[in-house]
Amino acid sequence: MPFISTAQTFNYKTDFDSILLRTNEKDDPLFHQKLEFRFNENDTNLSDFEILALLINYTSNSNYAPYEILDDEEKIKEKIDLFQFEEAINLCDSLLRLHPYNQMALFQKSFAFLKLNQLDSAEFYSFKFNRIMDAMAASGNGSVENAIFSLGTKDAENFIYERLTREIMEIGSGLDSNGNFIDIIQITDHQKDTSIIHFQIQHAINQLYKADSTNK
Repeated sequence: MPFISTAQTFNYKTDFDSILLRTNEKDDPLFHQKLEFRFNENDTNLSDFEILALLINYTSNSNYAPYEILDDEEKIKEKIDLFQFEEAINLCDSLLRLHPYNQMALFQKSFAFLKLNQLDSAEFYSFKFNRIMDAMAASGNGSVENAIFSLGTKDAENFIYERLTREIMEIGSGLDSNGNFIDIIQITDHQKDTSIIHFQIQHAINQLYKADSTNK
């Protein structure tokens, strides 16, 4: 049973490459620089599909490194845990400069501003975080053949904790019927019900292989 009820408008196998091409065409409405400007301005008319296109484009960015920035994300969380909110914001800024769609940095920056009682700034970054969540939710229903698009495993975990308000029981991996790599995550609703939800991360694995070959 699909975990998320959504109209399926995105198919990873057939749509990923074509959307990526469109985001690099200057005359296309999905041209990434147009979408980036609107995202930066928190344009409320930016659709889920347009944000998804923006995320897809970012997978081709030379700064895209979902597994190489985990230590940076952990340092931000450490500052938050120590109530060092201004230092956390500075670290978020450094990370977002090259990784503008990093969910953890957007979420923690919003939280830090909230703790500093800077409510407008907190809302500004919370809006960005939630719009990325919206785009993920619109990308698939969580079944194995309609896995949810995610920039990386940590983004999938954020989606489960913050959007679905579920707990993670177990994380595994596998392939869909097209041979694309997916995260397979067992979740619970804090009571007795459990579900399996799938996330599409083939693009992240491609980047990981690319980084490994470059470092050899």
